[in-house]
Amino acid sequence: MKLSFVLDQARAGELEQLSSKSKTDRVIVAYINLALIALHNRFVLDSDEAIITLRDGKSVYNLDGTDADVSLPANDPTGEAIQSIIYGYEENGTPIAINDSADPYAIQVINYNTIQVPIAGEHSFVSVIYSKSATTIPDLGYDIDGMFTTVPNYDIEIPKALIEPLLHYIGYRAHGSRNGDIKAENNTHLMRFKASCDEIERLGVVTSTDNGYNSVQSKGYA
Repeated sequence: MKLSFVLDQARAGELEQLSSKSKTDRVIVAYINLALIALHNRFVLDSDEAIITLRDGKSVYNLDGTDADVSLPANDPTGEAIQSIIYGYEENGTPIAINDSADPYAIQVINYNTIQVPIAGEHSFVSVIYSKSATTIPDLGYDIDGMFTTVPNYDIEIPKALIEPLLHYIGYRAHGSRNGDIKAENNTHLMRFKASCDEIERLGVVTSTDNGYNSVQSKGYA
């Protein structure tokens, strides 16, 4: 999705009643970055894999580039992009539960980049799939008024299906930066953002980060 498209849609819609002088390109890009973070918190928009080589007598593994028994992707050697652990698999492809206290073989997430794997000795390695954090828009260069002379040909790394909640979140942040009488407008945009995300999840257009993170028992389905 092109940055120019999002800027045009935001100014023509959610930001139309706000001062264009205060809502510069620099400011709107900052709102877009916050929206991208919020959407990555809600949906699995990118993922990658870490391979854990299991050792007898060891159960805790760090996914931060310091653990010799953890192989991280070449494009993320320190695990900086890890947002949350979503799936685990044995070496034969059998799924491993995540954070299921009733399952003695479940992987326990100690924090976002540290896990406990209690099955050493039974397998040589396990695969851990994690959702990746948002790739935000860098400083693309602005004039003295915070505007682009020409909007850069920059691709925002989310599917077009998320344009509606993206714009609602921009509206939420933009209206929230003002005072008093538009507080209700701010809350309205936040409610619209949540409702839009719920509908996208219901339709199955984008996968929620909740999927696969816990066992079905912990979600109350069994």
